[in-house]
Amino acid sequence: NNYLGVLCSVSIFYALAYLFSEKKKKLHRFSAMVLAACLSLTLIFSCSRTAWLSFGVAYFFLFVGQRFYSSQTQVKTSWRRFIAAGIIFWIILQFAGQMNPNVRDRMSQVWGLKEMKAWQYILIDKQNFGFLGVHRRNQLKEFRDIMKKDTLFGKGFTHSITDFHSLYLTLAAGSGLVGLFLFLYFCRKFILRLHQSLLEKPQTDFLFKLASLGAFITWLLTSFLENRLLQYPVWASLFIGILFSAPSAEIAKTIFSIEENSNLT
Repeated sequence: NNYLGVLCSVSIFYALAYLFSEKKKKLHRFSAMVLAACLSLTLIFSCSRTAWLSFGVAYFFLFVGQRFYSSQTQVKTSWRRFIAAGIIFWIILQFAGQMNPNVRDRMSQVWGLKEMKAWQYILIDKQNFGFLGVHRRNQLKEFRDIMKKDTLFGKGFTHSITDFHSLYLTLAAGSGLVGLFLFLYFCRKFILRLHQSLLEKPQTDFLFKLASLGAFITWLLTSFLENRLLQYPVWASLFIGILFSAPSAEIAKTIFSIEENSNLT
């Protein structure tokens, strides 16, 4: 289930941020541990290869980012907890693969991607388009035809275009290269704002900013093979990321202006 896979792969970073935070109460951290465990199990049993790979890559970047940003801002965070959580997730995945045939079959398909034969088979298998599936092949043909006629501004978000198994293909076919460029420009600005906020001194909400970055990277990666723009957790994650990426002074100024306007009314 790709819906559950994307939901859990995006949400699990916030549960881990709460779990790794030493300032939280033990009861709250225990609740976060239970939530992280539930999200991890659901992610594994969703059997979504896209969500698995995207989460793994994003988690690696998150670990590297934790080491880099903590050294730049002198924030004390335990990198050992990141490694321990990754190892535990790997053990659970291996155990689930032994117990559940569906998980085991999906795992073998993922491990098979390291072989060049799996990628060559995509070009040879004209009936099923390899592991990508015949639907994606048909969608790529439709995308090619659309881009030949409506390169700059697209054809519009018709039903067939919104069914594309890629957010980037949907945006390019629906709004053209102009719309795709605007979307990528927003993504760049979003990541840069989070990057700048992670370098602020004194640093606040460090782990939650990292979680926002990890969730956003996961969504961008899953969007290569899935289209989950309208899924609620994606928008919730974007809102949280925008909130944490804004400088503290701007947030305080916004809250103060809202309170002042409410008092006037």
